[in-house]
Parts: sequence; C-alpha cells; structure tokens
Amino acid sequence: MNRSASWHERQRTIFLLASGVSTAGSFAGLTAKGWILMSGTDNAMLLALHFAALSLPTLIVSGPAGVRTDRIGCEQVLIQAQWALLGAGLLAALSIPLLVGTAQVAVLLASTLLMGIASAYELTARNKYCALLVDDPRTLAPYLTSFSVVFNVGKLVGPPHRGMAGGFDRTCNRPQPRCPHLFLTDCQRDLVAEAKPIN
Repeated sequence: MNRSASWHERQRTIFLLASGVSTAGSFAGLTAKGWILMSGTDNAMLLALHFAALSLPTLIVSGPAGVRTDRIGCEQVLIQAQWALLGAGLLAALSIPLLVGTAQVAVLLASTLLMGIASAYELTARNKYCALLVDDPRTLAPYLTSFSVVFNVGKLVGPPHRGMAGGFDRTCNRPQPRCPHLFLTDCQRDLVAEAKPIN
C-alpha cells in the first residue's frame, strides 16, 4: 500500500516518541528488578545474572530475528515483541506479591531472559521499520541516527526515573526499592506494596 509523504512524516515522529518511552520504561523496570534482587539477597552474582539474561540472548537470537522479520514483516514482529515484553513485565510483577525467596528470584530472572529475547527481536524489527518509514534513501542515515539517539537517551532516562519515583517506604520510613508502579497500573500498587521481601 502506498503511503503519502505526510503520513510517513507523522509516523516517523510517533515511532521515535514511542521508542523513547518504551525504552525508558523497560530500563526503569530492569533497574527496579535489579534493586529487588540486591536488596533481598545481597548477592552480586544474581545482579550479574540479571543483566546477562538481558544481554546474552542478542548473541543467539539476532540471526533468527532477522529471518523472521524478513519472513512475516517488521510490523508483525514488533507487535509480537511488544506482547512478549508485556508478558515479561507481568510475570515479574506477579512474582512480587505471590512469591518469596528462591522462587521469586527464579521468576524475576526468567522474566529478564524473556525480555532479553523479545528485545532482540524488537530491535531488529525496529531498525527495518525505520527504513520503511523513509521516502528518500538519503534521509535514512539521519533518521537511523535519530532513532539511535532516542534509544540511548531512553536507556539513560529510565533508571533515574525509577530512582526518583521510588521515594520512601511508608512503613519503615527509609529508602526501599518500591518498584510496583514501574510494573503495574495504579490500581495494583496497594497489592504489591504489601509484598514480602526476598528472604
């Protein structure tokens, strides 16, 4: 289907804004999970495993992600990746009030691994989608540069946002990794606020 230049221009702007918000939210949630793991276990190895589960899938699934993107289209892969990221976030969110100890740690790490796999597919599809939004090939490089800037700014903004939003725990009056608001909607915060810490 042929699209007008004005449609592409509007879509490019929306895509950059959505990418920035998505990236910032993802890294805010990842920072929150890292704080939960460290505050509950004081085990730095778990924090290393957390970020390894996020990064290492890229080495394995980037090739299959490119093949799938070419086969079914980048739009479809983007939608599927976003659903997978939502599922990973919900998995982490539900583990906070429902699980404790080793079970909670295992589910948090599993959600990070799922997020790493989904992110590899998403980033591959995002890059191809950028090319589809550009009318003039000469503007592709500048637009990819803009996308990279937005993506990396989102990675920088996410963790500080989590820190500023955390505040103080109302029950013990000291800083705590209160991250439910990064995973859940407002109506679910009270439920997760009563969650047991990892022991």
